[in-house]
Amino acid sequence: MNANFARSGWISLGGVLVMGSGVARADWPAPPDNIREHVVSLKEETPVVKAVREHLVKSLAGVKPGEVAGAQVTATAEKGYLVWGDLFKTGTCFALYEPSVEKAEEAVTMALAKWKDGKWELRGLWKMPLSWAPLDDRWSGSGYVSMEKDTPRAPFELEDLMADDAPEVIVSGEKTKYHQARYVMKYDKESHGLDLLTYSMRKPEKVGRYVQIYDSLGNKSPRQEWTFMEWMDGRLEERAVWHPGSQLVDGLPAFTLLDVTREGGRRQRYRIDSAEGSGEDRDVYTISESGRRVGTATVEWQPGKKGRAGYELQVGAWFFEKLAGMPREYFPETMSYSTYQDGKQVNHVDEKPERLENHATAKVEGNWWLTRHFTKTE
Repeated sequence: MNANFARSGWISLGGVLVMGSGVARADWPAPPDNIREHVVSLKEETPVVKAVREHLVKSLAGVKPGEVAGAQVTATAEKGYLVWGDLFKTGTCFALYEPSVEKAEEAVTMALAKWKDGKWELRGLWKMPLSWAPLDDRWSGSGYVSMEKDTPRAPFELEDLMADDAPEVIVSGEKTKYHQARYVMKYDKESHGLDLLTYSMRKPEKVGRYVQIYDSLGNKSPRQEWTFMEWMDGRLEERAVWHPGSQLVDGLPAFTLLDVTREGGRRQRYRIDSAEGSGEDRDVYTISESGRRVGTATVEWQPGKKGRAGYELQVGAWFFEKLAGMPREYFPETMSYSTYQDGKQVNHVDEKPERLENHATAKVEGNWWLTRHFTKTE
C-alpha cells in the first residue's frame, strides 16, 4: 500500500477541507498495512528524535509536577494539546502532548514524556495523522474542519476500555465526511511507554468484555465490518468479525460473512446466503462453514411482518447470536427510519432491531453442532 505523507497544508479528504496537522494520508481510507509504521523508534538518535528531546523543556515549560496529580489538561508552549499527571494510575507523572519540531525531515504528531529525577524523559513518539477542532484559542488544533460538530475536541483522550481502572489512549486520526479514524494505545508497564494496538474508522466502543471496532471500504460503501476484540494479557485479540452485505462480484447477490475465533485459536468462517424457497412470508438461507455447506435456516414470518423496517436486521442479529456465541444485544448494526404520529414525522435513529422471535418462527436443519447452537436459549 502507498503510505505517502503530506506536510501541513490544506488538503481535501472526501470533499472536506482540513488543514493537516503534521501529516495527512492521501490514500484514505486505507490505513497502513501495519499501523506500527506510525511508531517512531527511540532506539536510534535520528534527527527528529534528537529535535523532540531538545524541545522537551520548551514544550513542557511550566509543567513541573510536585505531588502526582490526576489528569490535567493544558497547552504546550507552542499551543499544542497537552494532558499530564498520573495518566495511567501508576503513581508516576506522564505527559502526552503534540510536539512542535521545525525543519525536521520527518513529521511527528504525538509524544509521551515521563517525569523522572526532576526532569522530563521522552518515552514515545508517533506520526499518525491527527484531526481535531479545539473549543478555544489556547490550542492551535488541526486547522479548520468544515464539520466541527462531528469532530473531536481533542487529539487524544483517556478512556478505560479494559475496565481495569487504568485508561487507554484513543487518538483522533484522519477525518472525512463520513468517518473519523481512531487509534487505540495502551500503557505498557515494562517499557513505561504506549503500545499502538489497533485502528478503527469510528470511535471504539466497550461492549461487555469486548472492544468493538469498525471498518469500511469507503465513505459511502455498503461494505463494512465490525470486529469484536477481547483483552488477553494486555493485548487485543480478535473474537468475531461481522461482514454484512459482502459481494465477491458486483451484480451478484450479496451474502453475509461471520468470522469467529474460538478458544484455542481456531478460526471459523461462516457464510449466509439467501436460498430458493423464499416467499411472501418466508425466508430461506443456506449456512456454510469454511466453504462447506452445513445447514439451512428457514424463517416463517407472521402475516405482514416481512418487509417491515429492520426485518432483515432481526435475522442478522439472530444469526450473530447463535454463530458467534455472543449476546444478541451486542449485534452491531442499527437502523434509522421515520414514522408518522398524528400527522407528524418521528425520526428513529440508530435503533437496535427487535427480536426475531417476536415476529417469526425460525428453525435450522443441518449437522449436530449447528442445530445444537441454534436450539440453545439465553
